[in-house]
Amino acid sequence: MASYDDSISTTIKKNIIKEMEDTSKDIHITTKDGYVTLTGVANVLYEKLKCEQIAKKIYGVKTIENDIAITTDGTVTDRELTEKLNENLRTSPDSDKFLGVTGKVNGGSALLIGEIENEKYKKEALMVACKTYGIKDIVNNIDVSGTSEDINLSNTIYQKLTENRINISDITYTIKRNNVTLNGFATNEREIAYIVDLIESIETVKHVNNKLKPRPWKTGIRD
Repeated sequence: MASYDDSISTTIKKNIIKEMEDTSKDIHITTKDGYVTLTGVANVLYEKLKCEQIAKKIYGVKTIENDIAITTDGTVTDRELTEKLNENLRTSPDSDKFLGVTGKVNGGSALLIGEIENEKYKKEALMVACKTYGIKDIVNNIDVSGTSEDINLSNTIYQKLTENRINISDITYTIKRNNVTLNGFATNEREIAYIVDLIESIETVKHVNNKLKPRPWKTGIRD
C-alpha cells in the first residue's frame, strides 16, 4: 500500500506545482492508506484552501487533514485586516455581487455577515475574502436571502459612512426589507447618534435598530 500512497502524494504535489508554482515549494503531502495530510505554509488562506481542493480531485484520496499554516509577520492589527478585507470585497471585479456583505476580523479570524442573492455568490465572496493577507480562517455567516433592494442599500450605507470618515472596522450592519440593524462599537455616544442620523437620512431606509455601543476604552482598544 505504501507505493500507492506515494503515488497519491506525488500526484497531489505535481498538481499543486502546476496550479500554484510560487507556493508549492512550501507545501508537503503525506498519505497513509488514502488519508492525506497537508502541511507547510501558504501566503493567504485562499492558497491553503486551493491545495485542499486540488487534493480532493485525486483518485484514491479518502480524507484530507489540512494543517497548512498561514504566514504572517504579526505586525498587522485586526482593524487593519478588517479594513483590507472590506476593501478587497469592494474592489473585486465582481464587487456588485457582494454589496450586501461586510467582514470583521478578530484575532486573525474573519467573520463574513450580510445578505447575498444566491449560494454561488456566497462562495465567491468567501474566495475573495480568503485572498486577504494575514487572515488565518473565515467563518462564512452570509445569509442567502438578500433582495437586490437590500443589497443596494447596504452599498449606499457603506459609501455614506466612509464618505463621512466613519471608522467602520468595529461596526457591522444587517438589512432586511430596508430595515437596518447596527451592531458593534463607535467612539462615543455622540458618534453613535451621528451614525444613526446618517443612515436615517438615506431615503430608502425604513427603520434603524441601533445596537451600537461606545468603544470600551478600558480594554486598551484605541483608534
